[in-house]
Amino acid sequence: MFNSIKKNVYFFCFFLVKKIRFPSATIYTNFVMPNVKLGKGVVLREKVKVQSGVSIGDHTFINEYTQIDANTKYIGKYCSISHNVKIGAGPHPHNFVSTSPVFYSSNRGYIDSNLYDEYKEKGFTEIGHDVLVYANAIIVAGVIIGHGAIIGGGSIVTRDVPPYAIVAGVPAKIIGYRFSPDIIKKLLESCWWNLDITYLAHLSTTMKSPEAFLAEIEKCRQ
Repeated sequence: MFNSIKKNVYFFCFFLVKKIRFPSATIYTNFVMPNVKLGKGVVLREKVKVQSGVSIGDHTFINEYTQIDANTKYIGKYCSISHNVKIGAGPHPHNFVSTSPVFYSSNRGYIDSNLYDEYKEKGFTEIGHDVLVYANAIIVAGVIIGHGAIIGGGSIVTRDVPPYAIVAGVPAKIIGYRFSPDIIKKLLESCWWNLDITYLAHLSTTMKSPEAFLAEIEKCRQ
């Protein structure tokens, strides 16, 4: 009861100060826990939940009812995450007599110390730059999603996803790649997501063609 009151007080305080704390972000939710880092231009829609310690890169958009657990280390720049997505879904111990957290988590108030560490068990979830996640997908704890990947709607991602791969299904499997290996290599080497957004917006008409886009970046760097 006391913890619930504390949490509600925190949410009210966050509502009052979120524009001061994150002046360049657009935040429609109040469920952003302490120690969260939000980059420039981040958009969090209604009912999004971001747990403590998560870092979200510039200009990433996260739609309604998506939940990002504390074992998510970071989400990169320019990601598009649809509604009702679950990122960093933590495990329960399968080899204990009971899978209930009542018997392994001190947060439930019945035991004095934690007997199971999901971070040690599965590691941290990492989402690269320019990743697209369609609605109702689940990305489990410890999975690394490469830059430019696409996660199909309703997928359950249990393994790492290579850069620019397209995955779908339960469990998610690779069904293709967005570009040829040569183009993928060049896009990764370009690190275009670190360039100034004003310059990138100027190049938006070339983004229909990865070759044309890469050529323009090469010209700029010469």
